[in-house]
Amino acid sequence: MTGADVEDAEALLRAQLADLARFRHVIEAQRAVLRMEDAGLLGAFARETTDIADAVAARDMILMALRSAAQPSKAAPGRHWDATLESEVERARKVASEDSLLLARQMEAAAHGISKELEGVGRRLEAMVGPQFRRDVPGQPMIVDRRG
Repeated sequence: MTGADVEDAEALLRAQLADLARFRHVIEAQRAVLRMEDAGLLGAFARETTDIADAVAARDMILMALRSAAQPSKAAPGRHWDATLESEVERARKVASEDSLLLARQMEAAAHGISKELEGVGRRLEAMVGPQFRRDVPGQPMIVDRRG
């Protein structure tokens, strides 16, 4: 691996670190928006996390190619990039993944809560207006009791 390849790989790893940090900030923003219950902002942040994840995945492909090209050979040992930097990226990736899974669980719990609330509202509505609209036989025209 040439010095330029090593520098390219290190630059890509630094970009990965920056994007993973940004990803975690967006996840934190999504948590705040979830508490505010603003679906529009939640969608915007979801698109941003998708864009960041796509950029990270594209860089991973380039890094894999550089890694395979850097396989040490006895004929040309070459220079390798900093393993510490690579391990930092792996740690950041793990933390970002855990954060996004936690957010997904929080969103699932919120959706479940909303579903239960809607179910209760539906039952109360049925209790209030259901008796006004009745059918004695399925398929029969609806008889509306306008007297109450």
